[in-house]
Amino acid sequence: MSEPQAPEADSPEPLLRLLGAVGRRIEPPEETRVAVYLAARLAWDETQRQRRQRRMKWIGLAAAAGVAALTWSVAGYFASWRESSAPLAAESTLRLAGGARALRIGERLDAGADRGLTLEAEGGIRVRLDRRSRVLARASDVLALESGRLYFETAATPREHKALTFETPFGRVTHLGTRYALAMQGDALAVQVRDGRVRITSPSGRISEVEAGWRIVLDAAGQERQRVAVARSGELWNWVDALAPPLPVDGRTLFDVLEEIAWQSGRRLEYANEDVRRDARRIRLNGPFIELPMGDRLFAVLVTTGLEAVEDGDRIMIRRRLPARSTPS
Repeated sequence: MSEPQAPEADSPEPLLRLLGAVGRRIEPPEETRVAVYLAARLAWDETQRQRRQRRMKWIGLAAAAGVAALTWSVAGYFASWRESSAPLAAESTLRLAGGARALRIGERLDAGADRGLTLEAEGGIRVRLDRRSRVLARASDVLALESGRLYFETAATPREHKALTFETPFGRVTHLGTRYALAMQGDALAVQVRDGRVRITSPSGRISEVEAGWRIVLDAAGQERQRVAVARSGELWNWVDALAPPLPVDGRTLFDVLEEIAWQSGRRLEYANEDVRRDARRIRLNGPFIELPMGDRLFAVLVTTGLEAVEDGDRIMIRRRLPARSTPS
């Protein structure tokens, strides 16, 4: 009777027996997986922010010593300034976010191919310029969109700030306490409004008005090609949301941070009941600026609070987090 042969060294049988004994690996809940990802992403964003700050400090010191050339470097943005040939002392009311001086009248600003940039002024005014877009400062309160697209926003009423006018080959666009986007599309101009109302005056004097929740397309003569209702959030606003400023959270209440997220994304914030609203006012957050995409910011601020968001179109409803369902073995 022959003795049993030992399995060869490269035989898979011992490994198969081991895997069979261990059984199937337990998958972590989706909520845990996403929370770990967001925590790692927040840590990475904070590291990158600190690196940018150190880089900007070094550039400032070098410029003060006369070592650096006269070249603007703006952390987080890729943009180039082109000076007007005629020196002009007058300045626009707008300045590049994080920059040291205002945009001078006659100056042209090009956004880079990789990321857009943001201009800002007093009164909470912001102008987000998309990638490969170009504007020219014609006057202190007039900005010409020469190509690409931009987004204007302010939380102030017209009485609280000086109105900013945008010139295009299709006409002048003015606003009343508004948030809206302009997009040059070949031989047409698209205007979509998130809040308030805008007025477009064509070169021939034709006037068109657009209310919140509507989008129109105008031809070179100021004639409307299209007028359609649009949501105040979603795909049409993705490029705008991608240029949203970092979200400050340290020391703020969850209620205030949620209000800002809803406002920035054009959505309406609701609470399941008054107890949940009180919880949001009571919870105080800690941590660095959040530079995550707009779609991840809501989860990032709620993940450790015991609350969750139910998103439905332009509506966000905050409720207590439901207990996780146990999966059958």
